[in-house]
Amino acid sequence: MQDLKAANTDLNVEIIGVNAQSYLNVTPCISNPLPVVQETYDHPAWTDWGANSYDLHIVDSQGNRIAVYNTLTYDLNYPENREIIRQAFLAAAQITDSDSDQFPDDWEMVYLHNLDTIPTDDSDDDGSNNFTEFAFGTDPTIPALKPDFRPEIKTVDNQKYLSLTFRSRLGSWLNYVVEGSTDLEHWSSSADVITQTETPVNLYDGTGTAQVTYRLTQPLTNSCSFLKVRVVPRPAP
Repeated sequence: MQDLKAANTDLNVEIIGVNAQSYLNVTPCISNPLPVVQETYDHPAWTDWGANSYDLHIVDSQGNRIAVYNTLTYDLNYPENREIIRQAFLAAAQITDSDSDQFPDDWEMVYLHNLDTIPTDDSDDDGSNNFTEFAFGTDPTIPALKPDFRPEIKTVDNQKYLSLTFRSRLGSWLNYVVEGSTDLEHWSSSADVITQTETPVNLYDGTGTAQVTYRLTQPLTNSCSFLKVRVVPRPAP
């Protein structure tokens, strides 16, 4: 898994287990358990997938199945089998942007049903353009859903710090730059000014985003303090 993370793919790669209803009370037999989707009678995940024990299903960002590898057949003790599956993961984590508009084609088709929109369009007239809604994991067709930014005052060792929590897309397709300022004129993203306070929390909600929190490194004083986040698309190759 660490090897896949280090590959710096367009999209984040996650490996999630699916536990059949019949194994509801069985303790996972691996030392570092995966996040697990538990099948229930109301939500028959195992059955819907047509899964067999030791199957590895590789899916794209919309949950479409790309390939299935049974790890009894593809014994992971053999390097060549590990490499075959690794390459399948890497291929699934690449974005297709056929019109070079900085949106993945599948995201445009799912939410906007065409490839004709541009990043500065505001499809639901809610004040957040489509690029902003893509970057922060909201639906660009529902005005009530806007990117959520939560500024807070956090106390650490009896000192108060300004922090900002928001959703960010995982993977290398977008770069999130959090900056701090005391005068709204001079901004810095230096590690001397900004620190990420928590490991990103994958929300597993279908948006491809995680919750992240950043804060100023200097405690609040009587002067003003501000935080902002910029999202920078990866340059086109």
